[in-house]
Amino acid sequence: MANNLDNRSLESVNVEKPPVATGGVLGWLRENLFNTWYNALLTFLGLLLIYVSVTGAVGFIIDGLDEEFLPNYQLSIQDQNLVLDFGDIQSRFKVDEVIFTIEHSGASSPIVTTLNNSESSVVLGAFSEQIKISSISAQIKLNGNQYQLVDRVAKQKIDIQVSKPELEVYILGGNIGVEYTVDGEATALRGPSTLLNRDHQVEDFELGNMDENIVLGNVVLNYELETLYQLVESEGQLYLSVEDFQRRFNSTKIFARVDYLLDGQTGSIRENIKIIEGFSSPRLQLGTVGNLSVDHMSLGFNHWEVIPNNLTLLMVGRFPRDQLERVWFSMYLVALLLGLSAGIWPGLVRLLAGVSGAATVILAFLPFAPGVQFWIAGLALVGLGGFALGYFFQLRRLVIWGWVLSFPIIMVLLSGVSNEWPNAEDPVLSLVNTREWGGLLLTFLLAIVGIVLSFPIGILLALGRRSKYPVISVFCVLYIEIIRGVPLITILFMSRILMPLFFPGFQIEEVIRAMVGITMFSAAYMAENVRGGLQSIPSGQFEAGYAVGLKGWQSMFLIVLPQALRAVIPAIVGQFIALFKDTTLVSIIGLLDFLRIAESVANNSNWLGLWYELLAFTALVYWVFTFGMSYVSRRIETSLGVGTR
Repeated sequence: MANNLDNRSLESVNVEKPPVATGGVLGWLRENLFNTWYNALLTFLGLLLIYVSVTGAVGFIIDGLDEEFLPNYQLSIQDQNLVLDFGDIQSRFKVDEVIFTIEHSGASSPIVTTLNNSESSVVLGAFSEQIKISSISAQIKLNGNQYQLVDRVAKQKIDIQVSKPELEVYILGGNIGVEYTVDGEATALRGPSTLLNRDHQVEDFELGNMDENIVLGNVVLNYELETLYQLVESEGQLYLSVEDFQRRFNSTKIFARVDYLLDGQTGSIRENIKIIEGFSSPRLQLGTVGNLSVDHMSLGFNHWEVIPNNLTLLMVGRFPRDQLERVWFSMYLVALLLGLSAGIWPGLVRLLAGVSGAATVILAFLPFAPGVQFWIAGLALVGLGGFALGYFFQLRRLVIWGWVLSFPIIMVLLSGVSNEWPNAEDPVLSLVNTREWGGLLLTFLLAIVGIVLSFPIGILLALGRRSKYPVISVFCVLYIEIIRGVPLITILFMSRILMPLFFPGFQIEEVIRAMVGITMFSAAYMAENVRGGLQSIPSGQFEAGYAVGLKGWQSMFLIVLPQALRAVIPAIVGQFIALFKDTTLVSIIGLLDFLRIAESVANNSNWLGLWYELLAFTALVYWVFTFGMSYVSRRIETSLGVGTR
């Protein structure tokens, strides 16, 4: 057969060229991130955002590792007199002069003096008198750039807004004082200031009504300065004594750096000082008694020590410290069951157990107390032993029953049985009030109970809403819509108030009421997720079940419901993640969850100003567990083929 196509017709045929194949990292970037101008712009903005976030986070962590605290004043010995030097007044206090009130153990106390840049030191008395400073306060007169009058039209009031200067000294406490006249009558106002807060703070004070003639006089800051060290003479030796640093900053270790001049010879000390048993006055030996002047003095401590120093409180709240072994035994039971499960079921369960074991081993090498390291290492060993048992003996039924019974066993371990079992003198499982549960322990219990109970209740509500019996369907619809129509905090308040009314004569613990409220709330949302999955299943699946002789409920539980749950795995896991984070709302009804414990630590006088470190730690913990739940969800979807045909 003759070919009807000549060379000209072949040239006129539009033949698509094969795409140019690009490989490697550069090829992937060009095809996915820089293929158009707007993709390139979005990529650049995303990289810029990542850079700013990462550098900011790294800088925040590094800045908190070792912050240097400059003393508010310098003590020196000049001509056998003890001299107090405040240094550069203008740069330290951002003002021209400051009125200092110094109380000490000398003959003439207190000393009230006004200092400026040219005269910044005060002679306290002869060094041989062993003068000791008890307190130093400073009154700083603000200039007009640091305060302003504000008209509050809505309240018909006039306020003064005071901006605190960023001082180069460390503040122990104090207040703000305002002197002013109202219609010619002199008056004064004093308001408190926050202790040791690193933020720029603004205070508002109401002065009077808008129709009054208000004239400002002086606006001053009255501060008490921090006393960090003293020069001490003992047996012909000079010592630098750091006083009560543990009580002030609750640190387990400080870094001291001292540059000094003694009898014309320069000296320097750089030393780590450990603080033991909660209170200490460590001393650094400078040399023999002589003409000494301190050129530089700094003390530093690690901001992040707020985490290990309060780790037990963050983990278990106010749980009795002499009963912490019960918490560890509960964790050992979970580790044993997880190890057994990993030995029996490969895949995702084994991966989760491996990640948990690796994290436990890493924790065991962190600088915790030796007793804590022993318990953590035991967790890893118990999990490893459980893996060996499960791998060689395949105890499937035993492990399943173990997981079912683990929750009541753990609840008994935590709450106790009786203060008289086995005897009143030394009860093994003494009763522990659930109000003493707190921290991450309480957060986990609330989340696990809410997840485990709301899932089957939600399924039953979804099935009941589709029921052909009006009584069941109407009840389920009313329950779901009423619960979804109110916020969780309302449910928590109602469970706290109404449960004792519905069950008179029964003492229901606060934690149990919170568990009931969270479960009720989550079950309503779970029902809607499951109902969406049921609606996505075509009616032919029911007909197929009927065709093979299955009854209606058998078709639902064996054919339809598994497919519906498979289709809504992302929505279900998203609900579980939201429930885990919503447990923080129980603090409104007086329970001390993980976030509330962190807040209480930040409000402690020993840790004022370290809220950011605690917040970063709590955010990291929440992210780790929510990301883990999300990762497990994706692995389950992949194994079940969700989203694929």
